[in-house]
Amino acid sequence: MSPEFLFTAFIVCAMPGIGVIYTLSTTLGAGLRAGLLAVLGCTLTTAIHLLFTLGGLAAVLHTSALFFLAFLPQFIPAGAPDATLRLTELGLGFVAMTFAVFVGYAVLAGSLRRAVLARPRVMAWIRRAFAASFAGLGLRLALERA
Repeated sequence: MSPEFLFTAFIVCAMPGIGVIYTLSTTLGAGLRAGLLAVLGCTLTTAIHLLFTLGGLAAVLHTSALFFLAFLPQFIPAGAPDATLRLTELGLGFVAMTFAVFVGYAVLAGSLRRAVLARPRVMAWIRRAFAASFAGLGLRLALERA
């Protein structure tokens, strides 16, 4: 795995999305142990997505050389004989990065939990921010499907 791929995976994992918001809200609401269980759930979901993606992509990549030339050229060289293996390696790297980044978020939220819970105004703003984030993500999803 190249440093470029690892950096890209880190940026994608660290961006606030549904998994990050879920991990933070679970940790702040129920503690570090619950947050780490949320991390495991998010990571498992990412691994399941990887399996389905690899199954579908392997079939498409084997039937279309043109499609392969447009797919991840920065991480897998065109004409690579072991493209599926390399996709698997990159996917597993992404799953591992997801786990590591989400554990970092959970530990950070766990360490700040008492300070945050002790301040009702901070908790109110955090609830509003989480609600707005979920609403924004839902709206984005609705607009993408339209």
